[in-house]
Amino acid sequence: MDYWESGNCLSDAKMRIMKGSSTAAEVTRLIEQHIIFFFISLFISRLGEHSNRKGGKGC
Repeated sequence: MDYWESGNCLSDAKMRIMKGSSTAAEVTRLIEQHIIFFFISLFISRLGEHSNRKGGKGC
């Protein structure tokens, strides 16, 4: 998880593309992982807001 916490996943992918040392499949996988991680964190934050509105009681 330290890879995501560093926040360098997209800049790392860009550097790999510029160096030309990365395959298209590897870049696609990195981008997919970044999008999935973004949606998961967005979903969790939405759940947190929803439970807070109901007095802090989750589902």
